[in-house]
Formats: sequence, structure tokens, C-alpha cells
Amino acid sequence: MQSGSLTGESHPWLTMAFSPRRTIRRIVARKPKRSLTRVAALMGVVSMLGQLSSSGAGDHLILPLLLIIAFVGGSLVGVVVNYCMGLVLNWVGAKLGGHASVDSVRAAYAWCWIPSIWGLALWLPAIAVFGSELFSRAGPAIDAGVWRVITYIGFFVVEFVAGTWSLVLFIVNISEVEEFSVWRSLATVLLSLMIILAVFAGVGAFISGLRL
Repeated sequence: MQSGSLTGESHPWLTMAFSPRRTIRRIVARKPKRSLTRVAALMGVVSMLGQLSSSGAGDHLILPLLLIIAFVGGSLVGVVVNYCMGLVLNWVGAKLGGHASVDSVRAAYAWCWIPSIWGLALWLPAIAVFGSELFSRAGPAIDAGVWRVITYIGFFVVEFVAGTWSLVLFIVNISEVEEFSVWRSLATVLLSLMIILAVFAGVGAFISGLRL
């Protein structure tokens, strides 16, 4: 008997990482929009935390402001990015012979980030331990204790692995919903990213021209 949730016999928040094809197939066959906003928002939070950390934003902004940007701004950005990525991926996929709906493609994109979203379980205690050092280019001071430095490095290694895993799931999910080979799915993803980067570059050039 099917449950009233999206999960049915298992939970997509768990099975996506280990059984992506069956999981995304089950999601799009039932209700691709269910939980989509929540997943996209969490994806945005994780992405924003990573960008604030890699950019060294903690060298200029206080920790409470960083967290507001990450959790509030990141949530909004995640939803917008998921919507836009879905449109571009769906358009490129259709040009390459795909048949997925835009909602299915958005679900495929959002749910692939489950391993990275799991990383929030590490971000929260890491923020408690390192504070603004987590968002500083310098990182924790060596004299603060070797264990803190090792923990700091280990945290980012795990984040890197989770991010790489999510990218693999991205390609697998698009392959499944579009009924593509992995190589055609990879081409869809790369072409979509190139289009988005070109749009951002064009907007940036336009804004720079206005300032001149």
C-alpha cells in the first residue's frame, strides 16, 4: 500500500544518494513538485555557505550577518536558481531529443544535491566550533590547536566529496528523466551551464558598460 508521502516504500532523502535512478523515477512519477521548494531552498543555503567561506567573507562581515545571508538569502537564491536551471536544462534537453517535463527536470536538479544538503549536519557544529574562522581566508590559527586545524581540513574534505557526489547524481538524474545516455546527459548539463555563464557574462558586461 502506498503511503501518503512522497516516499512510498522508502525515503528519497536517504535513497537518492545510493539509488538515484529508482528514486528520481519514483519522484517524477508521483508528484515532482512535492518538497521541491524545500529541497531547492536547502540547496541554496548549502551553496551560499560554501561561497561565503571560499570568498573569505568572514574577513569583512560579522558572523550573524553571514548566517542571515546564508540562510535567508541562500534559500531565496536556491529556489530561483532551481527554477531557472529547470528552464535551461529542459530547453537544452529537448533540443538533444529529451522528453522530460520542466517539473521533472527541476526535480532532477534539486534532488541531486541531497549529499551536499546532508552537509548541513556538519556546517552547524562547524560554525559553533570555528565561528567566523570558517568564513575566513586564513582559517583557524595553527597555535589554536592541531586538532582544530585537522578538524577544519577534514570538514572541507567531506564537503568536497559530498559536492562531487552531488554532481555525479546531477548527470545521473538528468539521464534518467530525459531517458538519455550518461554522455548525452553530460552534454545537456555542460551546454546548460555554458548558456547560464554566457548570460551572466553578458549581464555583467552590460552593467559595466552602464557604469562607464
